[in-house]
Amino acid sequence: MEVCDKSLIWFKNNLHFTNNTVDEYLGHIFTYSLDIIISYIIENKVRFVGPFNNFYIDFEMFVDEEFKKHRQIGRMQDIDIISSDFTGYQLTYYYKYSKNDSRFKKLNFYIGKKHRQLQEKKCTL
Repeated sequence: MEVCDKSLIWFKNNLHFTNNTVDEYLGHIFTYSLDIIISYIIENKVRFVGPFNNFYIDFEMFVDEEFKKHRQIGRMQDIDIISSDFTGYQLTYYYKYSKNDSRFKKLNFYIGKKHRQLQEKKCTL
């Protein structure tokens, strides 16, 4: 344990990192890797499975009537109906509550402007 503490102190002293900058750096790495994963899912329309099969992320597309239902509920209000051709996109995060749980819980999150533009470019090509 002492060796680890000494090397951490040396690391902080010689590289001029503070706890805040290390946390910010790790936050940037996490958001960048999540951005890469989301972009890959959108471009290839694949499922991303996490380690130990504890979670996975799926890409869903809503077209015509299903899109209209989501609009009536109040979702996807920022999407232009005409330019999107009655199409909306969503990523769904499925996860297990515990290791022993066999069922997955579901969490929907909608694609932001950056990723939506990526998907629209992909569809028009």
